[in-house]
Amino acid sequence: MAFDELKRATADLHRRVEQVVNIESMCRSRPDYRRLLGGLLGYYEPLENQLSGFEWEAVGVDYSARLKSDWLRTDLAFLGVDHRQQNALPRCQHLPQPRSMAAALGAMYVLEGATLGGQVILRMIDKNLQLSAPGGAGFHAGYGPHNGSMWLSFKAAATLQLDSSARIDEAVHTARETFLTYEAWLHSATQALPAELSAHPASHPAMHQEPHQEPHQEPHHQSPRA
Repeated sequence: MAFDELKRATADLHRRVEQVVNIESMCRSRPDYRRLLGGLLGYYEPLENQLSGFEWEAVGVDYSARLKSDWLRTDLAFLGVDHRQQNALPRCQHLPQPRSMAAALGAMYVLEGATLGGQVILRMIDKNLQLSAPGGAGFHAGYGPHNGSMWLSFKAAATLQLDSSARIDEAVHTARETFLTYEAWLHSATQALPAELSAHPASHPAMHQEPHQEPHQEPHHQSPRA
């Protein structure tokens, strides 16, 4: 099945992201947490803008209901980072470049899987920072009580589209590319952003972090959660 293959094919990169990007340590203080959210915004917003060009309704996906950069902006605003400062934060320049719906579904698989797994981080944020979904933790709360059903509806729609080995290969390639660029970006961005995220916009230079490279891999071998 398509999602079994996606999970198997990206499992190594999923583990690597968790090792390289220490999310737990960035949920222990509000300055670090703001830096984490700023880094996430710098990746999610440009990638979501790029993916918006695909005909999602035609494949049964309500794309507008799955945008996560708005949650990040709301959380940052709650934590004192205004709209002007948010716009001045650096954006990732090295993103996946999906050329087909199958490839776009591979990128969405990573983003939707991360939302499904956000509940663990949400508990850390609640415990360490006393933040909840309506106030500062909306991104990690995701769809709230609908996380499970949203994942299943995405899985059903994607499975119908990934109906051949060639399409599964496209999805796997882009899912791996998404993990690689996400890891490279977040590792560099969270260290480079100012802790308070309060500097003048001119002090936030655009970042151009090259993603880690992986050796060429034959398609359709060996992702987040299913």
